[in-house]
Amino acid sequence: MNLFKKLSTAETRRLAAFLESVASPQGTMSLMEARGFIFGVCCAPVASLPSEWIREIFNQGEPNHATDEEAEFITAALVRLYNQQMIEINSGAPALPAQCKYRDPCAENFEPGAPLHDWCQGFNEAHVFYFDAWEAGIGNDEEVMAAVGFMVLTLGFFDDRDESRHMLDVAFEVDLPLHEMAPIVRAQMPQVMKEYARLGRSMYDDLLEDDEQDSAKQSSASSAGNNILVFQAPHHVADADERRHQAEELALQAHQEPDLEKRVALARKALFVSEECPRALLILAADAASNLDEAVDYYRRAMEAARSLIGEEDFNTFSEDRVFWGAIETRPYMLAKLGYADSLWALKRQQEAISEYEDMVRLNRNDNQGVRYILAIRYLDVGEPQKTQALLREYDDYNAWWAYTSALCAFILEGDSNDARDLLYSAIHANPHLMSFFNGRRRLPRELPDYYNLGSVEEAVIYTHDARATWRAYPGAVGWLAEGVAESHRRFIESLSKNSSSAIGKKLGTKKPSAKKPAAIKNAASSKNALATQKASADKKTSATKKASATKKASATQKASADKKASAAKKASVTKQATSKTRAAKEATSAVSAVTQKSSPAGVGPEKPTRKKRT
Repeated sequence: MNLFKKLSTAETRRLAAFLESVASPQGTMSLMEARGFIFGVCCAPVASLPSEWIREIFNQGEPNHATDEEAEFITAALVRLYNQQMIEINSGAPALPAQCKYRDPCAENFEPGAPLHDWCQGFNEAHVFYFDAWEAGIGNDEEVMAAVGFMVLTLGFFDDRDESRHMLDVAFEVDLPLHEMAPIVRAQMPQVMKEYARLGRSMYDDLLEDDEQDSAKQSSASSAGNNILVFQAPHHVADADERRHQAEELALQAHQEPDLEKRVALARKALFVSEECPRALLILAADAASNLDEAVDYYRRAMEAARSLIGEEDFNTFSEDRVFWGAIETRPYMLAKLGYADSLWALKRQQEAISEYEDMVRLNRNDNQGVRYILAIRYLDVGEPQKTQALLREYDDYNAWWAYTSALCAFILEGDSNDARDLLYSAIHANPHLMSFFNGRRRLPRELPDYYNLGSVEEAVIYTHDARATWRAYPGAVGWLAEGVAESHRRFIESLSKNSSSAIGKKLGTKKPSAKKPAAIKNAASSKNALATQKASADKKTSATKKASATKKASATQKASADKKASAAKKASVTKQATSKTRAAKEATSAVSAVTQKSSPAGVGPEKPTRKKRT
């Protein structure tokens, strides 16, 4: 972190809120009181470490920091206040904070919480804290002692009203009421601040001439480490480069961290290491800004840091080439510039935002970030369709943004013209999903998609999010779009019906009659005669076939009859032979039976033969 850089408004508010929060020990100084105290620390005729006087701001207690990042920020912010005060003192122009103006009535300036009261109270505490050092520096010089006393009474005048009345009577020896003397004292305070600071620094320089004090200073410097000594010079360039490198590594870790709190903490840690870290500022703008004003401040600081890292010579060279994005080192600047422009637009600072968009397109003619799509819509938002038309002619695009924006621009300039209609039909063809989101039939998702394809629902979602309000701002535009969608659907259905009829006709082999009727009729007659000839020939062949079949059938019948007669004769002969054999067998059986009956025992007959089963 650059500890010599002035605190921003947002950083000042954050420091003030912490000092007044319950996280700070009881008795902690307010921000204005701390600024008066730090002025006294800077003027003290002695070297001091931040760890010493910062503890005094917290009333010798320990603050309860929520995170390491918070602890680093608060400590660094107080050191930056100190360094800024030292810069003013060394330039010979220390000044009261702008809030420390005299107010009427007089009593208000002595109330706790009033800027003058708190600053004077802090100053008095610092002089008391370094009283021994001042006493050692003054020594026995009564003139210097009186001068220092007068300065302290003046710079601490608004700390206590009763004390101030007493000073008027004793120290100043003036016969004026408090309400008349108070504005006079306030008017003298800037000059007294210069004298007090000059005297303190002079005493400090005298003390450095002593060898023992110089040795002690060197010892303090060697043991102070990272606490940063009161009069430490700015860091060397080599150290700054190393810190920027470390900060960039932390910022890359933050970019990859999915947890929001950890991501923000890493980004803040990166800024603590080096304020020239645009990537960390971009993360804080997106994830840590509590409002749009704070986001604008983060983006602005990111632009400044990125431009500083590029260097003015290279920046101008890249600008002239108009391929700004082509150089890797320019991309943090362009990302910050886009966020800055978007935030300005959200704050209704439209012309400022448009100027930033235009500058981005000028710097990078290829427009890798797609700024032209936003700019084309923004021109319409502010009622400048001619500029949109000119921008549309510069790029040959085919997507929802360009197609629908071209159609809207034509409608605004020409009304429902043929050209406007053609552009509208082309847009609907490019992405047919848009109308369902425009008319509310489909709701936009809570989170926009990260990517999209041409003609996809995601593309329609993103365009609707960016341009629906623009369409609605022009009377009749959304209705015209709805009519175009309906007509496009009608044409599509009609085309589909014609294609279907043609396909069916081709399938069935039907053909439309030709425009040349005489030739068609002649061809039809020839075809008819040919068909008749083919039919007669076919009939003749059929008759011959039938006759041959009948002859063949008769021959088969005659043959079958002859075969039948032969079979019958054969069967009769076989039957006759079988009859003769049967008669002979019976006669033989009778003879055998007679013999058996004569020779067999009584009661025993012949064995009955076994009858075979038919199969």
